[in-house]
Amino acid sequence: MISQGANVNTQMGMENRWTGLHTATESKNWVLMSFLLQNGSDPNVFDNDMRSPLHLAAIQSSSESCALLLKNGAKVNAIDKQGKTPLVYATEMQQGDC
Repeated sequence: MISQGANVNTQMGMENRWTGLHTATESKNWVLMSFLLQNGSDPNVFDNDMRSPLHLAAIQSSSESCALLLKNGAKVNAIDKQGKTPLVYATEMQQGDC
C-alpha cells in the first residue's frame, strides 16, 4: 500500500489518534519502526495526549526505540498534555539513553 501512495502518517482511532509509528513504538517493533521511518513516517506527529512516538519510547524505557526515533529527527523537547517532554519521562523512568 505504501508503494501505491498510502499515507504513513494517517492517524487512526478516535480514542488515541495514533499513527502506525506510535503503534510500532508501543510494541517495540524496531523493524516496523525502521520501515515506516524510511518510508516517510513523521516521528513528530502527536496523538490525542500530545504525545509523539518518542514520548511512548521514553515511558517504556526503550533505549532502542529512543535511539531510532532520535536518529530520524524526533524532537526531545515536545510537550504533552501533562506538560512533560520525552526527556522528563526518561528521567522519571531512569532511562538515560532516551
